[in-house]
Amino acid sequence: MSWYDIIKGKNDGGTCYPDAYNWMIEKGEKMGDSAKLVHATVTGTGGGIEGVEYGHAFILINDNFVIDVATGKEIGVPKDVYYEMGNVKNVKIYTFDEMIKTSLKERTYGPWN
Repeated sequence: MSWYDIIKGKNDGGTCYPDAYNWMIEKGEKMGDSAKLVHATVTGTGGGIEGVEYGHAFILINDNFVIDVATGKEIGVPKDVYYEMGNVKNVKIYTFDEMIKTSLKERTYGPWN
């Protein structure tokens, strides 16, 4: 398995891009611009990925809370806590409309250029 496969969500353990995208399709549209899709680089904090940087997707609510749908829990974590904990950088934020347009253009859940 290559890093390309991992960040494109083509393995059993790396589904954050489709998970976050599908969350936005199911719930984000109803929330308007208060829910945004985020693609970023994070640093692993445990298990076999501790200290490893990788691409990740999550949801930003009201620009204050993060929902990391890849965990299977929809618990909002304060943005500043999540960003510090995961050493979040290279952040790209998409509104629902931007997400739809970009996903149709790129033909993938992400990450997008």
